[in-house]
Amino acid sequence: METKLPFRHPALRDLAWAIGSAPLLAPDDQQTRWLDKGWFQRRYEEYLPVLYELQRDPADLLQWLDVAGQRRLGSYFERLWMFWLKTNRRFRLLQANLPVREAGRTLGEFDLLVEDTHSGKQLHWELALKFYLGTGDTQQIENWWGPMKRDRLDLKFRHMQAHQCRLSHLPAAQRTLEQYAITVDGVWSIVKGRLFYPRADVEYLQPGNVAAAHLAGWWQAASAFNDAATGKPALQYCLLEKHQWLAPLIPQQPVLFRGASQLDIRRQLPADRPVMLAACNAGGELGRGFVVPDDWPEWAPG
Repeated sequence: METKLPFRHPALRDLAWAIGSAPLLAPDDQQTRWLDKGWFQRRYEEYLPVLYELQRDPADLLQWLDVAGQRRLGSYFERLWMFWLKTNRRFRLLQANLPVREAGRTLGEFDLLVEDTHSGKQLHWELALKFYLGTGDTQQIENWWGPMKRDRLDLKFRHMQAHQCRLSHLPAAQRTLEQYAITVDGVWSIVKGRLFYPRADVEYLQPGNVAAAHLAGWWQAASAFNDAATGKPALQYCLLEKHQWLAPLIPQQPVLFRGASQLDIRRQLPADRPVMLAACNAGGELGRGFVVPDDWPEWAPG
């Protein structure tokens, strides 16, 4: 569904993407349900009447997003899911971002507490939106880094599995839940995002615990990208600001450069940080990737 979103407004496309896109992780975990591609596809299809109504008038969605007053990408992603919970027919939002505290110390936070009206069960949902670039042996989960090397896939996965998704087991969490008459009957994990593989002639293998149908892109050092991008007039590149990292671009987005010279490319791409680009043609987005400084693989973790 990702490349065929029939909606024009960026926020509406992000909402559709947040619900319907493929998951990033799919570990074998007996205590947490990591929702699969089929589950998200069914929710998207059920939600299409609401999405088409919002296409006629997106005011409710825009007002909901504006109330948050900030554009941190993870919080924006959560806000999209909360809107869906407010406007879908099956699931009901009980609490969002509910902190668990003990002796003045915060032990964690429930992202979403939800009631499944079909089963009557009350559920703890953990949400995450992540983008990682693979280095070296990409089958090793510890070789996947956030663009600024402040985050790593194996560390995030273990934290979610061992801490965030087990929060309701803590006595302090149970006391917090009792105050709201909530009993957690199950824990579901929703992790979306994209893995970016090194752009090369060889095929790189995916790491363990990753969903087979995860969204993927490429990454390339700036000098190699400059050489490869020069003189390809049929291919257009758009520089993506962080708020554009979710849904694919629609046709006729502003083009950063088209078949440019190396000098033109260098002038328009920041030299000191990774940037995400979308490769497009007249029909829309073809794929996306990161261009990183030449010394990025040697950067120390931030």
